[in-house]
Amino acid sequence: MIKLVYDLKAGFDDCYLTLKNQEWDLEDALEVFIPSDEYGGVPEIKYIPEEEFYNKYRDDIVGLLKELEDNGTMEILYEDSVLKISKLFFSHMLGGIPLKHFVPVWEPSNWKLVYEPEVTSPAVYNSAATAREICDTLGLSRQQLYYYVKSGQLKKEYNPNNKKQFRYNRLDVQVLQKKLEKKHA
Repeated sequence: MIKLVYDLKAGFDDCYLTLKNQEWDLEDALEVFIPSDEYGGVPEIKYIPEEEFYNKYRDDIVGLLKELEDNGTMEILYEDSVLKISKLFFSHMLGGIPLKHFVPVWEPSNWKLVYEPEVTSPAVYNSAATAREICDTLGLSRQQLYYYVKSGQLKKEYNPNNKKQFRYNRLDVQVLQKKLEKKHA
């Protein structure tokens, strides 16, 4: 899992919260849309490997923040941070004064990029394929499936809440499917 960890001051000019060590899972930042004629002009989603992404940005947080701002992701973070905190936490403190009279404060600081290769993000786990799904899609037996796992062609994605549960990386499944199609063509 790759995440940005930062401190955040959010709220209004005279009434704000200081939040330490906020975590933002960068799962969406690993997706790149590539135009593809193969799918009738519909963009294809490619995933940047986490390690490659981390190595690219670990010492260049400014570059990472600029890229996130350019692709609109920072706006989502802004809305999540300021609007949710403002509406939920401050509405009862303001005594009915309309929010428009207050200047929003959103000051993240102390950014750092954290890479935990052994931790699967909930989004990755939930989108991963089950063993039954892979066997049905690719026409594999359980023995064949385990062979591809042991040979490193299919990566396990563990449930972040229960390390005994796992699924399989969907991107690996797609790559394996293309290999098998070529092999049988």
